[in-house]
Amino acid sequence: MKLTGIKTKTEAVDFALRTAERLAEKTTLLNTRLEASDLENAVDPAYDLTSLRRKDTPW
Repeated sequence: MKLTGIKTKTEAVDFALRTAERLAEKTTLLNTRLEASDLENAVDPAYDLTSLRRKDTPW
């Protein structure tokens, strides 16, 4: 419990359950197969990466 800073058994159980739930959600997400149609609208068509990079250039 030193690593996480947890002080009580109740906190330890709560932490373990939250961690298990996060892991299950990640596993489900990673095992979900994405199709091209799922990614069609993932990026705004007006998004211009080149112009954003130019704005971030410090010189």
